[in-house]
Amino acid sequence: MQFFTLAENALMLQLGDKVNTALHQKLRHIQKSIDRLQNPAIIETVIGYTTLVIYFDPFQTSHREIKRILSHCIDQTSSMINSQPSTIHQIPVCYEDSFSPDLSYVATTNGLTKQDVIKRHTDNTYLVHFIGFSPGFPFLGGMDLSIATPRKTRPRMNIPKGGHRYRGWTNRDLS
Repeated sequence: MQFFTLAENALMLQLGDKVNTALHQKLRHIQKSIDRLQNPAIIETVIGYTTLVIYFDPFQTSHREIKRILSHCIDQTSSMINSQPSTIHQIPVCYEDSFSPDLSYVATTNGLTKQDVIKRHTDNTYLVHFIGFSPGFPFLGGMDLSIATPRKTRPRMNIPKGGHRYRGWTNRDLS
């Protein structure tokens, strides 16, 4: 566990360097614990793969006080892990060629059929680690590594309406 000062109004907690479900659950519990405090000096908490950033009003509190609050919340959450179920959302996906122009590429690259890719893609339950830089752009974990595909050297510039972009992050990407 490490603390990093990001700015005069931001402190980051880093709990590890490997993406995994248990670490994510711990970060979420710490975030919820902070939110329950309803501390008016805390403006926002932002979760990442292995981090939690706390933005605060520097005229109302200090880095030292935020670190103390975080340490207290970490101590409180140790017994809460796995005590709260996640919400599961069913997201419809269309694999017709007009909506999935890279399906053949993923299948060929991994030595699979299109049906194999679809089955492996839909057989998993994915964990939303955090929402990214664009509203509604989730960073997911749990992809079957047999369909992991390197990025194209030239990304597709036009995604049809209703289409989706996928990028499989694995522990190897962050090591």
